[in-house]
Amino acid sequence: MRADIQHLISRMSELETVDTFNAIERHLLGELQQSSTTEAGFDAASSKLSGVLQAVFNVLPKDVQQLMLMNPERAVLVQGNHEGTGLLNDLAAR
Repeated sequence: MRADIQHLISRMSELETVDTFNAIERHLLGELQQSSTTEAGFDAASSKLSGVLQAVFNVLPKDVQQLMLMNPERAVLVQGNHEGTGLLNDLAAR
């Protein structure tokens, strides 16, 4: 089953969008934690979740985005500057 995330997000309230963001973030961190134990690194599932997380983030109002980016760990996940760095592995280890 393939879902059009943009279509789903467009129908959500702001609260539902924030809840969705938090759920995707938890799943992404879980994937990263699992992949760090298998030394697979940033795999396809993590990459897909990262893309969905970015899509949901982009729909949020700018003031909510700024608040979320104040958390440095969340900023790493959202800004996508994590490939090739150990930052995601550090997050997954927590």
